[in-house]
Amino acid sequence: MATVMSWLEYHDEPVTLHSGGQSHWLVRGDLIFADVRLRETVLDYWEYEIAAHRRPYFFWAIPTGGSCWAEAISERVRAHWNNRPGPANIRNGATIFTVDDVLTTGGSLVGCKRPLVVVDQNQREHQLERVTAWATMYLPVLG
Repeated sequence: MATVMSWLEYHDEPVTLHSGGQSHWLVRGDLIFADVRLRETVLDYWEYEIAAHRRPYFFWAIPTGGSCWAEAISERVRAHWNNRPGPANIRNGATIFTVDDVLTTGGSLVGCKRPLVVVDQNQREHQLERVTAWATMYLPVLG
């Protein structure tokens, strides 16, 4: 294994990603979060992107990598977050953001075994069946 950046690894033999795919490259989202400068850069970006959407906000974290990110951004913008499967008490009309640490193929979102169920103020359940938008931030690999 060779470390290209503190959070980017190259493996001679392919490794299995959370999505189930194989890759020689592994992005360590936990190490991006641990680096204060990178974490603040990512959170600044999220805060900027989120500002264009209607409140209230709700952050749904893909366990386990997205949990620390969802908790951090929800604290910044004073919103709720969750990483548990099953019904979540989300205010009616909330803008829902799905948060993961690293997105390669999208398999962690598509391959969720349990659908996200939103419970409105009248205790009616609504199942969310698809992701409708992505916010992507590219970190510089070189330089």
